[in-house]
Amino acid sequence: MPSKPKAIILAAGYGTRLLPLTSDTPKALVTIGEKPLLQWCLEKLIRQGFETVFINVHYLADQVVEFVKRLNPPVDVYFSVEENILDTGGGIKRIVEQYHLNAPLLIHNVDVVSNLELDRFFLHHQQSAALATLAVEERHSKRYLLFNARNILCGRIKNDKKELVRPVGQKIHSLAFNGIQAADPAIFKTYEHTVFSSIDVYLRASAMNHSVKAYRMDGTYWRDIGTPETLKLAEKDHFAGIF
Repeated sequence: MPSKPKAIILAAGYGTRLLPLTSDTPKALVTIGEKPLLQWCLEKLIRQGFETVFINVHYLADQVVEFVKRLNPPVDVYFSVEENILDTGGGIKRIVEQYHLNAPLLIHNVDVVSNLELDRFFLHHQQSAALATLAVEERHSKRYLLFNARNILCGRIKNDKKELVRPVGQKIHSLAFNGIQAADPAIFKTYEHTVFSSIDVYLRASAMNHSVKAYRMDGTYWRDIGTPETLKLAEKDHFAGIF
């Protein structure tokens, strides 16, 4: 019998770019339309068939845990309380090891809202031969991931510096990562560091000739709630019925 789909919500960050809203409220509980970001994410996962959800927490963790208890969602929810921030990859690795996870996982940043159909995205990953699948699009960003003509991760641009881990070929796509990913847990178990970005893991895997692929979501509504300004834009989008 296939395992029931599982997801991780990354919610441990301080949300410093959202100050002063996060001075005494964790980023996960900042609201759009009186509903916290965490609730938006959790309810979408539930609607789209994910039956177990893991949430990593750090800053004002007790508030997040108590909120989920009051919400009482109809799925299994487990927490990973980090004494120190472990970054995205480190947070995922801790959950994978703590809960002995072996089946593919969908991983979603708590501060991202979109109309991406997560069940289809996850099914696409499961049916592919990829070790990891990254939701990306062509948009302005301070950081880009580099993919070849077959949508395989080949490198990144960070701080205006290009870093290639495998040959790109003549056609190169510079795409921005949208904070939604699916991956085989084994990719994190074998990484020796404790604090690290998930992108670091994927670049290493690609350098070792594993398949880490792009999932293009160009034209699909997406917004990163990183600042009070983008929060206001997301609220406007919500009340306009966009998501």
